[in-house]
Amino acid sequence: MANKENKSAKTPEQIKEDGVIYKAAADLGILLLAFYLINYLNNVYPITEGFFLIRPWLLAITIIGAAATVGLAITAFLRPAGKKKTWVLSAIFAFVVALFAYSLYRLWMRPLPIISVLVYGGCILYLIYLLYPMDFTVIAFLTGLTGYGFYLHDQRGGITRLVLAIYAVSCLLCLAAIVLAGLAAKKSGKLTVGKFSLRLYSGAEGPIPLYLTGTLWIVCIAAALLAGSTFAHYGLYAAGGFAFIAACYYTINLN
Repeated sequence: MANKENKSAKTPEQIKEDGVIYKAAADLGILLLAFYLINYLNNVYPITEGFFLIRPWLLAITIIGAAATVGLAITAFLRPAGKKKTWVLSAIFAFVVALFAYSLYRLWMRPLPIISVLVYGGCILYLIYLLYPMDFTVIAFLTGLTGYGFYLHDQRGGITRLVLAIYAVSCLLCLAAIVLAGLAAKKSGKLTVGKFSLRLYSGAEGPIPLYLTGTLWIVCIAAALLAGSTFAHYGLYAAGGFAFIAACYYTINLN
């Protein structure tokens, strides 16, 4: 009893750190499960026997996911204001699962590469969001999106509609990052919209990493559009190198 009484309660900071550990572990678990399922689909779904085995399951997952989405959304709407977040996130997760299953049911293997990128990229980005400052999360997202555009441009040997769409979205997001970083600079790195407040950055370097990242990828995308897939090939390596340097920098500067 004495040991229990003398044992100090956890501080809010310790509780928050424990929460980060649990979320990171769950994220890694989802990533490993997704890796197994995607590999399984790649190996089995294209085979005739595998097609007739898996397709009914995809339809069942679609129906269950859609029903779960509706149920969770209704529950989230009925919950008190401060207790909606978990239900809303669960509804979004169920919707995404249903959407992926339906796309595979309807289009066979064609959506799988995009699904793979979204799942792997989403899990990795969420892990970065948990462990690193917000500005590095933005930098990682912009670099990953642009790098994927370079990859498709190089692999397909030219500009397709998908490549052009990725480049356009990346440029718009890079411009948004530059503008938001400038707005946050007026309030010591914090963005405020009504009651919503977000610390975009907090380091001594200020908005410079976001300015640099946004400008770099807009210039590189313009060069890829003008020079073609040859530049995109080297741009892919540039994106990987830039991501590695940024990760090292932010890791060293973690408190």
